Parts: sequence; C-alpha cells; structure tokens
Amino acid sequence: PRLILSCLSGCIKLARDSWLYLIIYFISLIPPMMTFIVFVLPSNMYKKEFTDSVKRFWQ
Repeated sequence: PRLILSCLSGCIKLARDSWLYLIIYFISLIPPMMTFIVFVLPSNMYKKEFTDSVKRFWQ
C-alpha cells in the first residue's frame, strides 16, 4: 500500500515531501490496528491474554 500511494503522489521526492511519505506510512498501519480493535478488544479471552502478555513483557 505504501508503494502504491507514494507513486500516486507522483513518486515523491523524499527531501521535499517527507511529511507526505510519513502520513502514507501511518495510513498503511490502519488495517492491522483495526484487526486488533475489532477482534481482540471485544473478546474477553483475547483481551486477557493480551494484558497477561504485556504484563509479562514489562516485568
């Protein structure tokens, strides 16, 4: 998705339009985040596993 969107903008020049590339990069992260929001957060089991994993990671 990033390559397609950057080519649609006229093959951006990194020095001049770096902000545009950054915005396109963050837009491309929306589908994975939506998967987390739609499937993990509503489910009690997945949410518990997620919080347990985060707690183990930060200990």
